Amino acid sequence: MTKSHLGSCLKGFFQSRAREAVWFRVQEPLPHGRGSACPTPLEHPPGLSAKCAAPGWRVGLWLWILSVATISPVNARAQADLQTQDAQPVATRAGLASDFDQLMNLGKAHLENRDSAKAIDALTRAVAKKPKSPRALRNLARAHYLGRQFEKALESLSKAAKVESESVATEYLSGLSLFHLSRFEEAIPYFERAVSRDPHTAALRYQLAGAYQSVQQHDKAKKQLEETARLDPLHASAHYKLGTYARQARNTKEFKLRMDEFLRLRKIFGDENRSVDALERCLYTQPEALPTEVDRSKRPPPINVRFTDVTRELIPQAEDRSAVAVTVLEVDEDGRCTLFTVTADGRTGLLTPSTAGALVRSAWGPKLADVSGIEACVTGNYYDVVPEGATFDHKIHARNDVLIVARAGVTLLQRVGRDETGLFEDVTQSAGLAGIGAGRVVW
Repeated sequence: MTKSHLGSCLKGFFQSRAREAVWFRVQEPLPHGRGSACPTPLEHPPGLSAKCAAPGWRVGLWLWILSVATISPVNARAQADLQTQDAQPVATRAGLASDFDQLMNLGKAHLENRDSAKAIDALTRAVAKKPKSPRALRNLARAHYLGRQFEKALESLSKAAKVESESVATEYLSGLSLFHLSRFEEAIPYFERAVSRDPHTAALRYQLAGAYQSVQQHDKAKKQLEETARLDPLHASAHYKLGTYARQARNTKEFKLRMDEFLRLRKIFGDENRSVDALERCLYTQPEALPTEVDRSKRPPPINVRFTDVTRELIPQAEDRSAVAVTVLEVDEDGRCTLFTVTADGRTGLLTPSTAGALVRSAWGPKLADVSGIEACVTGNYYDVVPEGATFDHKIHARNDVLIVARAGVTLLQRVGRDETGLFEDVTQSAGLAGIGAGRVVW
């Protein structure tokens, strides 16, 4: 093969590659017999003469193979990158929800273990995936609050408020954060909104009272403390502060009642319920879980329930069945009830379960002068009498008392029996309830 033939072959090869590069990738050489001088006309690349000698054609083919071998890996990598970029949004969307759920659950677990650093890390990543999730933002705020990073907690709570404006938790946590930053006047509106949306949680009212006290609004503070003690009679700190107000007002009786109650509760529970964390703790400080989706298709079918009148079998004595008011006083470990009853002639007493399972009269209490206006009987714990020198024992001293509700006036009966007689004593006067009537009472 001469130099001119090689040159023409190379020139034709590169020209044809520039114009018809696809041809080399699609069409394969046709087989030819041993010693063939050159390919058949059907095999000739465009621009490559049929007069081409076999050696020149082979040189061109080898050059083409080398170029494809060099370029193909690059093309393959580029194509793989494009495919990865195309598939990435789909994979991200598919895994977003599961990743967010895992981070939320992880953050909640760290909060419950009181590990603020790990909780902040997990919940920050959760918020990055769903920046408009109020639950994630509030949990992140709780983590910052646990780590005493109150400014950062306020940042997350501010974002949560923009997404969900009626949240009691957001208001309460914002108030607590501002309070710890000594920004008492700013904290008050947050606590007030929290109380207005949930007036039945004692912790909210107690913290509002503390904010009022910090700005010297003592009348408002006292009112919130009274509501705290009403909602939670076991709130020792509320009783203590109310006792302090009574002492300042020189109300000796009120001071003694509040301090006696404070000391009684302190004797039972110690000081563990009076720490800052315990006084702030409530439903809204607990980390929030993800909402659970209920599959209604898997709900079991309804159960038909039928009731049978067993009054005569359960209460065999006719005079015991003729009660004008009745309430469940207590339930024993076997689930059997002891009833408090008021008969038509005003006698109060107990019906307790016998060995045979029936309810029989076991004791009588004070007799009421008038039963005509009785609306209901309510049970609860008014005061546990513990003899001087004795140690409080829940099984012995903690017995339910009874409030008989009537519009003409309520009657408070305290259970003072320490054995199975279950005797009651009328303490309406000493409890300060004389002359107070009601149609409905919640203990």
